[in-house]
Amino acid sequence: MEYSECNSYRFIDFRIEGTTGILELNSPNNRNALCKEMMHELIHFFESTQQDASFTTLILKGKDHFFSSGADLNWMLEATQKELPQNIRDAKLFHHLYYSQNNYLKPIICMVEKGAYGGAIGLMACSDVVLCDQNSSFAFSEVRLGLVPAMVMPFILAKTGHSAGRRWMVTGAVFSENEAKAIGLVHEILPVDMLFAECLKLAENIGKNSAHAMAKTKQLLHYHQQTNIDETDRIIFSAKTIALARTSTDGIARVNSFLTNR
Repeated sequence: MEYSECNSYRFIDFRIEGTTGILELNSPNNRNALCKEMMHELIHFFESTQQDASFTTLILKGKDHFFSSGADLNWMLEATQKELPQNIRDAKLFHHLYYSQNNYLKPIICMVEKGAYGGAIGLMACSDVVLCDQNSSFAFSEVRLGLVPAMVMPFILAKTGHSAGRRWMVTGAVFSENEAKAIGLVHEILPVDMLFAECLKLAENIGKNSAHAMAKTKQLLHYHQQTNIDETDRIIFSAKTIALARTSTDGIARVNSFLTNR
């Protein structure tokens, strides 16, 4: 099943509460591991709901109180029987997933219960805000299995920097929620019984912002992550972005409303 042909979801669930979309990884029997089918469905979701006005903010979580154990090891085992070109295509699917999530125009809140491992940490790195519970644990377990965190690495390094990335990806050691917060993978740690309610509260508050302005802000953030841009071009692009926002219908209406009600 190609993601462009996916009309119904088996490995993810989606619902809307108020103005918040809730996207769940739905494979609890294998700890919500990222199988090939789930990844196709996630890519389809991110690419097909960019302009969906029925929700403004997205919460990404795992089914049955666990986020994700990372790449499906049964799929990894199947790869040993495949030729190199097919293995490369499968590996590039991870980049396609992270790229589509990282460039998603709606704000994404990642809700992590109990922990995330390997490739699942990439879903955290490509989210805008990450909340986890007080007993979460994390590990780039690839090196323990003779594998390499190759496809997730660029997105992790963009979030944590090289120092933390080198420590945890080379050692494969388990690290705590506090250590994850210290390196920027997690933003807030909460008791597990408060986690979902706080994610919803945060999403509702974010949803009061201008959807257009948030999308443009995310686009500008992605632009500034690039390292090969001339400084003059950066200034011009940034100035043009705010100039267009100031004269947009949404920008004019919201500024006038604020001044009127001040």
